[in-house]
Amino acid sequence: MGGTTSVLEVLIRRAFLQKLNTSSVDDILVILEERTHTNEQFATRYPYIKELISGEIFNIQELLRKALEHDVDYLFNSRINCGGYALKIDICIFPRKGDFEKSVSTLLDTFPFVRLLGDTQLSEDEYLVLYRAHGNGGHHFIRVDDDGTVVEKNDCQSPKNFNGWGTLENSPEAVFAVKKEHEMWYFKQEPNIVIPSKTSMNFEETVFSAIKQQQNSFDYHNHCYVFKKSKNGTVYICSNSEIVAEMIIDGDEYDIEIKDGKQSYISNTQPKVPIVIKNGKYQGFNHEEYSH
Repeated sequence: MGGTTSVLEVLIRRAFLQKLNTSSVDDILVILEERTHTNEQFATRYPYIKELISGEIFNIQELLRKALEHDVDYLFNSRINCGGYALKIDICIFPRKGDFEKSVSTLLDTFPFVRLLGDTQLSEDEYLVLYRAHGNGGHHFIRVDDDGTVVEKNDCQSPKNFNGWGTLENSPEAVFAVKKEHEMWYFKQEPNIVIPSKTSMNFEETVFSAIKQQQNSFDYHNHCYVFKKSKNGTVYICSNSEIVAEMIIDGDEYDIEIKDGKQSYISNTQPKVPIVIKNGKYQGFNHEEYSH
């Protein structure tokens, strides 16, 4: 079952549950009977379902409600992992083992509704997602809801309040600003798993790619960069008219030296002021720590 199909099945069951809570048996049967006109397979089941819903014995309506609730939880939790839950999409996301910067780059390239918070402000139509990963492939996404509750999802388990990073405590972290409104079934393809592409690139590889394609500028982690050549032939990589790196050229070989203090700017994975999470609740930004 693809991701889109799973979501639709969940929505159908949730709509049915809502009807069970607010409608009479007759109203529900009218809705089900309408479906028999468009679905031959369902039409063969309708008499049995009608008998079950109409019967009073064993309080069949309550049993049906519980079965549907179990179905909804199972479908929802079995089809998405921590990444799908955090980004509110109907797929599992697994980072490729290796360079953390490459994984971040691919997430930004793959999902147009995701950006790095960096030194910008969170908009009212966005929410926070924190992502950590280490080289052997371990990773985790957590989501910050509007009320400050930090939520996580592990494997096929139900979502729960965030309980710490565990083995990722000392791993690099990226802070994303994610649009609240976007298509949940963004990807209409099989399988329903997104793995960062082998073509994803870190900063140095992005520079080399721009040179190879004879570009005068390029984008990396939400920042725009341009090449500037000095009178003595030195090539600088600049952003906002500020030199952030220098290129050492030796024949066909290129080497990039990032200026002191500019690595975090280039990475742009964490906000200028650190985010504080305490006891599973978002505490805002740590301006006191930043001031030091």
